[in-house]
Amino acid sequence: MVISEAQLNLWLGSYLWPLMRVGAMMLATPVFNSRQLPVQLRLLVLLVITWVIALSLPQQPAIDVLSHDGFIIMLQQILIGVIMGFILQMVFGALVFGGQVAAWLARHEEFELCEERSLFPPDCGTDGGYCALLRKGHRHLSGAASGFALTS
Repeated sequence: MVISEAQLNLWLGSYLWPLMRVGAMMLATPVFNSRQLPVQLRLLVLLVITWVIALSLPQQPAIDVLSHDGFIIMLQQILIGVIMGFILQMVFGALVFGGQVAAWLARHEEFELCEERSLFPPDCGTDGGYCALLRKGHRHLSGAASGFALTS
């Protein structure tokens, strides 16, 4: 069996571009960037995801992987993957922050939810937690902020 250079470039390009994008995304994603996950497992997950994506993509144009255009495409795929990973990192951070705010509001009794027990009280809108923070939280937050003073 004889494989030409064009066939080899086509095959490499169809797997290399998704590998670069998924690898860069996994590098910036908090779940896969953890030291608790073994490197072999991360590599296996990366290769399986790349293989599934490469099989589902349409036919790629024939671009030499080792040429200037191939290098530019590789940088583009890495940049897109890193951006995707950082977006996932922000989503995880937002979920963690939301959980911390909910836990903090549950711990502090002075932040009562709206007095009415209906599902959507008219003065609170749709979220009683924000209503409590706006009604009573400003006093506590301003008191905490006044405790920070610059000393020489």
